[in-house]
Amino acid sequence: MIIIVSGEDTYRSRKRLAALMEAFKKKFDPHGYNIARFDGSAVSFDQVQSAFGTVSFLASKRMMVFENFFNAKTSDKQKQICEYLIERDSDDHIIVFWQSGELPGASSRLKIIKKAKSDQFDVLEESSLASWIRTEAAARGLVLDSRAGTALMERVGSDLWTMSNVLDQLSAFTKGSNMKTATEDVVKQFTTVAYDENIFHLTDALAQKNTRAALELLFDQLESGSHPLYILTMLVRQFRMLVQLAGPEGGHLTAADIGAHPFAVQKAREMLQHFSLPEILRAYRELEVIDAKLKRGEKDAETLFSRFVYSVAGQ
Repeated sequence: MIIIVSGEDTYRSRKRLAALMEAFKKKFDPHGYNIARFDGSAVSFDQVQSAFGTVSFLASKRMMVFENFFNAKTSDKQKQICEYLIERDSDDHIIVFWQSGELPGASSRLKIIKKAKSDQFDVLEESSLASWIRTEAAARGLVLDSRAGTALMERVGSDLWTMSNVLDQLSAFTKGSNMKTATEDVVKQFTTVAYDENIFHLTDALAQKNTRAALELLFDQLESGSHPLYILTMLVRQFRMLVQLAGPEGGHLTAADIGAHPFAVQKAREMLQHFSLPEILRAYRELEVIDAKLKRGEKDAETLFSRFVYSVAGQ
């Protein structure tokens, strides 16, 4: 049996790998003597051959785990290993490939990929993330009110390693404080803002063509003491991301490719339903003009940003 566990969500893929190993030990090998793990990017053919040649100790089956095997460039060695593993595939061996990220499509490895049972763990979308948070919170005996759950998604995003740690901390805190429910304020004590929520909401209001909301958010930023150049920088960053996502390669770009928080990228993709590429490019050019005028001191920031809001969201 060949199993491939892969995907950008390494938290859930690691959990899946751990579950497979635990199930093997429970059914065949309580002490794990017959589980062999390899650095897949560096493993040699001799190591693989030797592992298969070793007699199973007090167990009817053997499990072999290769981590990030597909990271290495395709080579004669890797082709040899793939062919060998396919030949040795049987009910007596459980071969697991754990891969961080998506699988490559190199020809010499396609056969083994097609032959395998695949478990792929993509980054969770918003609705799935909300469900995951509720399930994990319940497993810890933690109750979150609705605003607390939303705050977690906005402030932590889809990084489940961080989210798991935060949930552990919230569970310990609420139990230690005899709190029945974790609130939004409690969540904010244990998290930091992953990206500027106010600028995100401002951009979202522009996308929704909600001029009034956009102006209110803009004035809130200015009145709270945010420097005009900071507001401008964050807006430029947001619209640059939209330009990238709306472009011909946008559908294939990941948060890592863009250099942004996964949740911010996910929400930006939703904005594209209301923004056309020409609209985004026009707004981006207007921000460049505002940048030049602010630096020259030609106009006050409130006037420049207000005109920008009316231009993008309409009257």
